[in-house]
Amino acid sequence: MASHYELIGLNVKSIDDLKHYYQNGIELGDKIETEMGSYFLWKIGRGIELWLQANKDGKLGINPHYFGTSEFKAEIKKRNINLNHTLLDGSLQCLSEEGGYPFIVDLPDFATYKNIKIPQSVILQITAFPHNINIYESEEDYYKKNTSENTFAAEHFVPSGMFNTENSLEADALFGGKVIKIEKIKNLITRKDIYCAKTKTYGGEIDVLLTSSLLEGKELKVGNNISGHFWLSAKILDKH
Repeated sequence: MASHYELIGLNVKSIDDLKHYYQNGIELGDKIETEMGSYFLWKIGRGIELWLQANKDGKLGINPHYFGTSEFKAEIKKRNINLNHTLLDGSLQCLSEEGGYPFIVDLPDFATYKNIKIPQSVILQITAFPHNINIYESEEDYYKKNTSENTFAAEHFVPSGMFNTENSLEADALFGGKVIKIEKIKNLITRKDIYCAKTKTYGGEIDVLLTSSLLEGKELKVGNNISGHFWLSAKILDKH
């Protein structure tokens, strides 16, 4: 499994590597102040973002994001503060417009929405960071290789992070769908290539990040189907 940092093309093998990127981000990022502390948005380029945190309780934080072109219509139902993380971390509990199912997304700029109106309908840009992923030539190939009676439809979305038995909601999901756009992206800091596969799933579009190691020598094409387990990071694009 590729790390979240590797999925945006960064080399993070140790805590010293994280400290290096944190310091660079503080120096090069745009400062965004909130009641709970400050974000520093380091726009590395080509949609790759690193969100650094300086929390008011003295804790530091760092979150990756990729600002892609996906659009996912949903209604915000609840704002979740994650007590296991930092003051600037948090998530939104949403209801998809298509399908009407609940799901959770983390926001790298969560604290900027302290006074957001709830409920309200929004358009989200969602980026999926794979924990694991399967690639299929087509929808037909997906069904050929998944023959169990309990197989999900090719387009499916299961908010697995809402089923946590420890009552800690997570922005995780099992989903599958068809790849509708592929973009090769070079990280301008490390010169490493990553891939974004915009995917139509049940509920809307999601930008799925991939590395060469996850592709395992396969050539990803528009029209392929994918499925897997993912962490979801999102930004609010607009109200609708």
